[in-house]
Amino acid sequence: MYRSAAGVEFTRYEQFEHDTRGITPRAGGGRIAWFQDPDGNTFALESDV
Repeated sequence: MYRSAAGVEFTRYEQFEHDTRGITPRAGGGRIAWFQDPDGNTFALESDV
């Protein structure tokens, strides 16, 4: 699992293709990555590139 300089680990899902950092191309363009907070809540970061 990739860990960023800030210590964030991106969550990987088997059904999606990820780059080496754990970022997935988004349908229609852009990118998305998921991560969890210490309580186990999942968040998504999206970019429209």
